[in-house]
Amino acid sequence: DRGCRVAGIDQSPQMVKYARRRNPGSPLYCRDMRRPGFTAGSFDGILSTFAVIHVPQGDQPEVFRHMYRLLKPGGHFLFNIGAGAYEYVGEHDGEWMYWSGASLPESLRRLRKAGFTILWHQGLGPRNDFHEWVLGQRPS
Repeated sequence: DRGCRVAGIDQSPQMVKYARRRNPGSPLYCRDMRRPGFTAGSFDGILSTFAVIHVPQGDQPEVFRHMYRLLKPGGHFLFNIGAGAYEYVGEHDGEWMYWSGASLPESLRRLRKAGFTILWHQGLGPRNDFHEWVLGQRPS
């Protein structure tokens, strides 16, 4: 405990079950990022790892608008996006998953259009699992 209250969502029941084992007592929900179900201004910060890449490109702007709505003014987000434009279904650890990404300039444009200020972004990871990490803020 570092003085933070944490809530989480994932559309995969298996991932929610895994998260509950690792974070007993935290409110964790099986929900879609396009319908997160929290009230506006609920969060000081949002961390999303390897999630936006599983949302269809056409729906990603809606996810960014929800993130903006859920953050308090001055709140920050950190998440990763794909490093390039792609859309496919593939196997990962024995499960079929949907993958989607826009180009970095397009993703940053979508975030700015949602109202965010981009503070930092950098590509990180090995060549076969490279992602762009983005830190942004909802203006005060």
